[in-house]
Amino acid sequence: MAGFLEALKPDLYLPSLLDLDPAWLVRRGVKALISDLDNTMAAWKNGYPDSACVSFFDRVKAKGIACCILSNAPAWRVRKAAEILDIPGVPNAGKPRRAAFHRALQVLGTTARETCVVGDQIFTDVWGAKRSGLMTVLVVPFGTREFIWTKLVRHVERAVLRGLAERGLLETLSSQGGRG
Repeated sequence: MAGFLEALKPDLYLPSLLDLDPAWLVRRGVKALISDLDNTMAAWKNGYPDSACVSFFDRVKAKGIACCILSNAPAWRVRKAAEILDIPGVPNAGKPRRAAFHRALQVLGTTARETCVVGDQIFTDVWGAKRSGLMTVLVVPFGTREFIWTKLVRHVERAVLRGLAERGLLETLSSQGGRG
C-alpha cells in the first residue's frame, strides 16, 4: 500500500493554483511549469483563465520560469487559454500517458528534473507526471462541474488523499512558506 500511495503522492497539495508560490518553484530549481486547464486554472469545459490567473502566470514568468498548458481538452479551448496567458499549449494530450508529458517537455525545451506539473487530478496529472519523473503540485478542483468519469474517480482520489494525510505524507501551503 505504501508504494501505491507514493506513486500518487503530489510533492505539494494546495487549495488553488493561485496559492503556488513562484519562489517555491525557484528554490527547487524549477525552470518550467506545466499546468492543466480544466478545474486547475478555469472552470471545466467552457471557462477561461481570469485576471487573477493571468497575474499568477505573469509572476511565474517574471521569475524566469517557462510555462505551458497540457490538457486533454480540445485544441480550440487550449488555444484560447494559451492566447490569454501568452504561453504555449498542448491540447488533446491523452494524460496520464507519458507521451503527453514528453510533448510538453519538448515544447518547453526542459528536462523532467527541472519541470513541475500542476493539476487537479491525482490519476491524470500527478500519476502521469510522476511516472515521467516530474515534480507535481495537486490543487483542489476549481469547480464542481466536470466529466462524469472524473466525478466517479474523485471518490477514489479522496481516499488516496486521506491515506496520504493520515501518514503525514502531504506537503501543504504552510510547509511551502506561504504565498508569494
